[in-house]
Amino acid sequence: MGVTIEEFAVVATMSVILPGVTIGKDALVGASSLVRLDVPAEAVIVGNPGKQVASVRDIKSKFDGTPVYPWRETFDRGMPWQGVGYDEWMSAKAGQQGA
Repeated sequence: MGVTIEEFAVVATMSVILPGVTIGKDALVGASSLVRLDVPAEAVIVGNPGKQVASVRDIKSKFDGTPVYPWRETFDRGMPWQGVGYDEWMSAKAGQQGA
């Protein structure tokens, strides 16, 4: 049984995710973490053993205090939604599939 990493989750370098674990959508696993249990959506997990320390929505820019996660809502360089925004891009994509 392998690991499941859901959409837009981020697993940082040197982390170990044990077999059968699911990393939830938009979750963030910090560097060198050992994850033994499923990670809820939007959770920030760090340490050995990995523990939830925050929600990704708690992460703010050190420059202006604006939210930076979930990253797809604030980062678009090189993404298909560049210049449009993720939510609008997804709406347009859903409209195309329904047509």
